[in-house]
Amino acid sequence: MGFDAPVPPLRPIETIPHEENGQPFVVLRDPQGISETMIAVAAGLMPLLALFDGNRSLRDVAEIVSRDSGESIEPAQLHPIVEMLENARLLHSESFLRHRLEVEEAWREQEVREPVLDGGGFPAEAGELAALIDTLLASEPPEDFAPETPLRGKRLRGIVAPHIDYQRGGRTYGRLYRQVTELLPPEDDGPLLAGIIGVAHAGAFEPLVTAEKDFRTPLGVMKYDRAAASILRERVGESAFREGFVHKGEHSVEIQLPWLQYLLADRDDVTFLPLLAGILDTGENGGTPGANPGVCGLIDALREVERAHDGPVLWFASVDFSHIGPAFGDPEPVTDEQLAAVERDDMRVLEAMQAVDPDAWWTRLATGGNPRRVCGMNALYLTMSLLSGCRGRILDYQQAVSEDRTTMVSHAAAIFQEA
Repeated sequence: MGFDAPVPPLRPIETIPHEENGQPFVVLRDPQGISETMIAVAAGLMPLLALFDGNRSLRDVAEIVSRDSGESIEPAQLHPIVEMLENARLLHSESFLRHRLEVEEAWREQEVREPVLDGGGFPAEAGELAALIDTLLASEPPEDFAPETPLRGKRLRGIVAPHIDYQRGGRTYGRLYRQVTELLPPEDDGPLLAGIIGVAHAGAFEPLVTAEKDFRTPLGVMKYDRAAASILRERVGESAFREGFVHKGEHSVEIQLPWLQYLLADRDDVTFLPLLAGILDTGENGGTPGANPGVCGLIDALREVERAHDGPVLWFASVDFSHIGPAFGDPEPVTDEQLAAVERDDMRVLEAMQAVDPDAWWTRLATGGNPRRVCGMNALYLTMSLLSGCRGRILDYQQAVSEDRTTMVSHAAAIFQEA
């Protein structure tokens, strides 16, 4: 690559704050899983990486950096950075496109999706993971939030769980699944289907995307429900299947599976339907996704999955809530005043979740363009649309704040029971 040719644009990447020897770094990760290479760069380099937009050459970038820094920077000094990004397949270059085709073909041939969280989001060894789950199930009730009490004798139909890592959100997972243990339908009720709706963080054009693959975790292989996938295909065609590759690097479905495998280890009749929420079009007149016939048809298809299943169906929304701080684009570190304001705003939208009112949920978040970046907006809308006649009960709400206050992710746990 010469110094005057445009540098291929930086692909959409996940940025993970990291500190080493007191110095701030940012780990760059491909959320699509096409590249399995993660690289750490000095936090101060992030504005430079933003200049790689596909239009500027190395010479252009060097001129901008020289002007902004007041130091003379030569294009050759920036070339190692471009080479590092290219080797990590984080640039949208011709070599990346060739690699993507190879990875997608290998994915299509896979019968089992391999885990992306083992050794990161959760332990890679089965005994360690089981021990961690056992410890988290014993988590004390929250001291800073008054949980609602599940109703005994009322059928469990839905669950809201975080998808934040176990290190930051583990106690919330434990508090949730301890209650779920007592509410799970018995084996006599028939085979259990878990429909897990996560978030396509890497993006998906369709409103909902599934993967016709079993999922492996350190606790074993979880079988996807072939009959449910067949019904979905009959009702919506290939639209829910053609972007299945987004499941490869996405963690929000996978992170719930160890809990189901651990709690239901004595049963062999449990299957799941992996789903990721993509774009929900609100139609020509705006409003909510319920005004879009395509979204309504998809929801009807999922209801048909539930009607056709010979046993209980539990719908999961694997979601987090607000994301604030410099790591998400805010100019300043998170303050106590912001944390209090976010909690107030989160509670307002959680009221719509308690009432199982998907349109109110959507409207309250969409006002102002979802300024708190609630990533579970679409997934929870779809989940609530399947749970009419229920009431939500919030079991926990927490805010995970990084020590340097560059990130805050709020998350909650809730269940839906028949009213």
